[in-house]
Order: sequence, then structure tokens, then C-alpha cells
Amino acid sequence: MESKINELIISSHCHSTEDLNKVKKAILNIIPSELRYELSSKLKVETVHGFYGNEIRILTLKISGEKTLMILKHISSTLSSIDKSIIRASLDLRYDTKSNKLYLRFNKQQAYRNRLTIDDSDDVIKVVVSFRGKHKLNDVKNILRKMGLI
Repeated sequence: MESKINELIISSHCHSTEDLNKVKKAILNIIPSELRYELSSKLKVETVHGFYGNEIRILTLKISGEKTLMILKHISSTLSSIDKSIIRASLDLRYDTKSNKLYLRFNKQQAYRNRLTIDDSDDVIKVVVSFRGKHKLNDVKNILRKMGLI
């Protein structure tokens, strides 16, 4: 199963009204506690400016290798059955067969509180799961079911 996951990208925006350290903590809460210190040094922060010149920081964490499966298992163990049902019911909208990527969005404020909940609003933490090779939707369903994500 590990070989089917190529990479995870976890990202979020930090607006000028938000505390950068709190957004970092929310992102790091997506990953298991035993990996947080190690991966915190890989969290990249890029500063851009919005339409009105406001500062926006984009935080991005890219993970590959065996840690991807550990993170997905952590996400699975943290999600409620309702959130897993939401993923299952909307999988055709979350998985892009052309790019072989699964798109998940989590509530940033809840992640800061160490709770993961699916949230499709704008102010979220995005998790993009890249799969190796081409996979049909049913293949991805089976992979996610084996991981306990749906």
C-alpha cells in the first residue's frame, strides 16, 4: 500500500489577521505527534501580497516516503465516522483521475485544537494526496478503505 502513495502536500494560508505560529501548529496537528518536530523544519513559508497589498503567508509541507502512510493513518484515526462518510460520499469530487490526486480540506481552527474535521470553506488546511500510477475511482476507494479513511 505504501508504494501507491507518492507524496502528501499539506498547505494553508496565514492572513495578516492570523498568528503565524497558530497556523503552523494547526498544520503540524495534521501529522502524528512523533513526526511533528522532525517535519516542522520542512514547513516552508512564502510571503505574497493580496489584491489590496495585504500580506498573506503560504505555508507548505511536502512529505514523501513511508511518512505519508503514517500521516494518512493518523488522519484516519482522528476523523469521525461522519467525516469519513463525507469523504466517501464526495470522493468523485475530491479525486482527480487525470492528476491522480485526492484533495482533502480540514477546518483550520479545529486542527489547531487537535481535532480534524472536513471543511470545504475557504479558510482551511489543504491536504493533497498524490498516488503513484493511474488509478480509477474504485481503485482509490479500495486504497482509502484499507487505510480506514472511508
